[in-house]
Amino acid sequence: MLTVAFDNQTVLAERYGGVARYFVELAAGLAKLPEVYPVFCAGLYRNCDLRTNRHRFETRGYWVPGVYRKLKMHKLSDALCARQMRQLKPDIIHETNYSLNPPGLDIPAKRVLTVYDMIHEKFMPDSPTPALKRAAIARADWILCISETTRRDLLEYYPQVASRTSVTYLAGPEPSGPLPRPRMLPEPYILFVGNRAGYKNFAGLVRAYAQDRPLQQQVRLAVYGGKPWSAEEMAELVCSGISHRVTIVPDTQDRAALYQHTEAFVFPSLYEGFGLPLLEAIAEGCPVVCSDTPCFREVMGESAAYFDPMDSVALASVVQQTIACKNTPKPITKLSHRYAWADCSLGSLRVYKEMSS
Repeated sequence: MLTVAFDNQTVLAERYGGVARYFVELAAGLAKLPEVYPVFCAGLYRNCDLRTNRHRFETRGYWVPGVYRKLKMHKLSDALCARQMRQLKPDIIHETNYSLNPPGLDIPAKRVLTVYDMIHEKFMPDSPTPALKRAAIARADWILCISETTRRDLLEYYPQVASRTSVTYLAGPEPSGPLPRPRMLPEPYILFVGNRAGYKNFAGLVRAYAQDRPLQQQVRLAVYGGKPWSAEEMAELVCSGISHRVTIVPDTQDRAALYQHTEAFVFPSLYEGFGLPLLEAIAEGCPVVCSDTPCFREVMGESAAYFDPMDSVALASVVQQTIACKNTPKPITKLSHRYAWADCSLGSLRVYKEMSS
């Protein structure tokens, strides 16, 4: 039986987040397979998904609420993670983030890396991430990409790794069943989920909404997740005259209920490696309106309405058409069958077995 260790990097960095959720679901799926034994060597961690799901697979570590960036906590977590890995002696170490010196670097195990996107290389080349990713790619025995789009983008920057890459798609949640309407949103609303900075193009959505008075009168704009509002964001909402039509939804609200009751989920990103919120929305029967990008076309096919993310008028128009159209394409069953965590786990297991042979 293969022993696969997941490190602490992402579950220390993310209290909530798609990357940590991916590894939690991957470990849970692997735990159901007889050929592999997954272990999360989490050191000290603060991720709530791992804390909730730790009973689904072996988890070694301690949940610590608080801010991970405190250097002592980070170093202590890394040291504890490395010790857990040495005790485990895994066949495979699946790194959960990019690092120059990840925990357990001295352990003689094969290394697998997942690349989620090339956002930093395309939009933030001066940030630390490209250098960290470069180091992780160089030592990886195999690289998993979460979409064909991500693999193509990876090979633009690292053509030499083509022979040791493959694609394993992510998956969305199971449908939640009917949930009550969020009390704080009694009016019709459109929904934005996640980080709002830069390439996420929340500013483009704000411009489109601010320029279309009929859309403002028809629906509110509900915003869920991301960091607290900055002074610049608040000033933009006030100057645009829409601050009274924008509702900030706390992360304590059930996200599935938000998807179920919205008129449309709007995903205006300029670039993504996959886009988990797309599948979250589809699982709850929610109409999806998203940017016309290669990745979104790959993931959603005909199951979404598309707009040019640089065209505010087009964005608002497609949202209105989606709200008005009763026949918005929503082949939920087809998409849920295409993207399943069981397939993600099996695809990853094939790589682990090939690496260990």
